[in-house]
Amino acid sequence: MNSLYLFFPTIELEVSAKEFINEFIEYESELNGGAGLRRYLNDYNAWLVKINHDKNQKDKVPATTYFAIREDDKKLLEY
Repeated sequence: MNSLYLFFPTIELEVSAKEFINEFIEYESELNGGAGLRRYLNDYNAWLVKINHDKNQKDKVPATTYFAIREDDKKLLEY
């Protein structure tokens, strides 16, 4: 059985995150969620700032974004 792990996005996962989003674009698939990552493909660092801000909201409901990563091949998955 294949295990999944949840990771908070980091700069080290930038390439994997872009591959993940580009696969959705390539197959013209809808991506639900992702904290707007698709809009930040050209500025992953700005997206990291955004999701850090999202989890520390005081005037809105806080939100935390995680990547689901398959253990055997370290691939990001939608779940």
